[in-house]
Formats: sequence, structure tokens, C-alpha cells
Amino acid sequence: MSSRPPSSVMHITQPQGGVKKTDRLLRWIVVALLIVSVIVTVAYTALSIYIATQLVYVPQKPLYATPASLGLQFKYVTFPSRIDQVQLKGWYIPGVLPDGSLTSQRTIIMVHGDRTNRADKDAGLLNLSVDLARHGFAVLAFDMRGSGESSPEPLSLGYFEQRDVLGAVDFLRSGTVPYPDLGRTRIIGGWGVSMGAATLLMATAQEPAIRAVVSDCAYSEIIPILEPEYEYSSCCGSYSAECQCPNLVGARRYTCPIIQFGGRCVC
Repeated sequence: MSSRPPSSVMHITQPQGGVKKTDRLLRWIVVALLIVSVIVTVAYTALSIYIATQLVYVPQKPLYATPASLGLQFKYVTFPSRIDQVQLKGWYIPGVLPDGSLTSQRTIIMVHGDRTNRADKDAGLLNLSVDLARHGFAVLAFDMRGSGESSPEPLSLGYFEQRDVLGAVDFLRSGTVPYPDLGRTRIIGGWGVSMGAATLLMATAQEPAIRAVVSDCAYSEIIPILEPEYEYSSCCGSYSAECQCPNLVGARRYTCPIIQFGGRCVC
């Protein structure tokens, strides 16, 4: 009878210390990836907020002069926008008749462009306002929200600013009369430049009290203007190379005469 040596099975096991080191390394990798993901997300969010803030909150430029510096009488006025009651500040300049007397019977609302104010030296708005006044038209020149001396508000490129123009109409129709001896304005018109022109047109579509409009380089679409915002600067501040105005803003119906012209401009 033959005898066999007892069979034996050898169990090979990995040292416990190696497993723990591997698990610990994997945990550190996962934690590091999570930390990096959080940092990237926070940085992206912060950058997005910064860019959005730079776009909609524009430093308000001070006025460089007043109508008095050009020899005309005027009064400072303050009135609220329609609907959201944003406080707006401006000038009321009475018109000057050929005999030298003052009049407020016909008033033109002057609407400035983007990132400027009611005096806008580059666009010559103060000089234009004074010239209109010397030809017998009273002028209400005001700063839209977030501009000049008016209340700080985000820029919406006309969407909310149209309420400012409507507020100007309300002021002329029912607000405190700047020159009580001259009476209240009977006829209201508007003159807008670039964003101001687009804003004025949007307001005019809602307000029949605006009897005539001069639209200087209004844009008909906002997206093509926004697209090159980060690419280069050109005729319209930091906007597009040409001011496109083939159609009236929003293709709305208007009941008043509108003079519209385009070309190279200052927004």
C-alpha cells in the first residue's frame, strides 16, 4: 500500500498594506478631480457674472456742459419712467422765437445713444438741442436709466429704456410745468440717435402723443449688433462696422411722420 504525501494548498494573499495604499490613492484622485471641477465651475460662473456686469452696468459719464454755457435758459427737471418709476434727470430748454420771446408749445424729446448722456459731446447732442431751441422748438433732453445723472440701472439696449421715453411723454403731458408762464406743451416730437433712436421708435409705437420722429441710425435687429461686441470697436462705440437700419424697429405700425437716416454714427 503506497502512501501519498498529504496534499497542501498554498494561499497567496496580497499584503493588506498595499490594498490600503491603492484605495487611499484612488480616493485622493477622486477628491482632487472634484476640487478641480468645483474650482472650474466657480471660475466660469464668476467670469460669466463679470462679463454680464460689464455689459449691462456701464460707468455713467458726467455732463461736460449745460445749455447755459451756450447762452440759453434752461431748467433742471426730474421725472419717473413709466411703469417701473426709475428716476430720470434732464434739462428743459424753452424754444426761442424770432422776437426773442420763449415758447414751450412744441417740445422735442432728445434721446441719446448707448453709454453716453444727454450732452453727448461726440454726437453733438447739446449743440443740436441748442440749435433746435434757437429755431423755436423747446427741448426735453434727459439721461436714460443708467446714464448721466439718472438712477443706476442695467443697460437693456432699448427694451426697458423705452419706458424712460414714455415717462418723458407723461412728464410733458401731466408733470410739473417747467415754465408755468409758458404753459404746457401742445405738440410732442422726438429725436433719437442710434440706441436712442431705436428706443424712441419702440416708445412711439405705443404712444400716439408723439407726433413726429427723427430716427438717426436706429438698428432694426439687436443680435447682429451684440455678436461683434467682444471682437472689435468701430463706428457705433464698440458695436458693428455699419449701422444697419433697413426697417423700422420691430416692423411696427406708426401713425406719425418718421424721418429715418443711417450711415456711420456714434452710439
